[in-house]
Amino acid sequence: MNLEQLEKEWSKKDNGQGELQAKLWDKKAGQYKEKTIPTPEENPFLKQVYEEMQIDEHTRILDIGCGAGRFSLALAKSGAQVTGTDVSSEMIMAAKELAEKEHLENVSFFHADWASLDIEKMGFLKNFDLVFAHMTPAVADYHTLEKMCNCSKNKCFLVKPSRRSDMVLDGAFQAAGIEKIKKKQIPPLP
Repeated sequence: MNLEQLEKEWSKKDNGQGELQAKLWDKKAGQYKEKTIPTPEENPFLKQVYEEMQIDEHTRILDIGCGAGRFSLALAKSGAQVTGTDVSSEMIMAAKELAEKEHLENVSFFHADWASLDIEKMGFLKNFDLVFAHMTPAVADYHTLEKMCNCSKNKCFLVKPSRRSDMVLDGAFQAAGIEKIKKKQIPPLP
């Protein structure tokens, strides 16, 4: 598959999903605010980042779909200048509160829908040493991935699940008394 085919096959039309995503994640912000800030010793993603590049006060990082800012804050603790963005205003407020609680002034957060963000107007083109999107629906098609890559002058990391858990759907299943069946539990057909 070439890039033209990839673009054609992996392009979405904006259908108001940003607003829907914002409402969903706004409701989850309180839960994420309570989670601990990960370290490279315990988190494979951060470990990989530190193995791939030197993070110091000269490093500029963009965290797309930052949520409550846990990874932004973890990297800011190394001195990097970190910018986080998320579609959820509640997540951004939680991230700002956590940054203040941690006394980190080298991290900033702003509310925006990545799909519609104008990276040229923001001054983001080739402006970051590291750009990453960790377990976020913000980078979900060719155009949002291309935009992510265009912000980086060095490295990009895109972390997506291999098995997706949907907190809303899982919660609905649990409330309805529906148990998920794992593949191993399904008996073979005769």
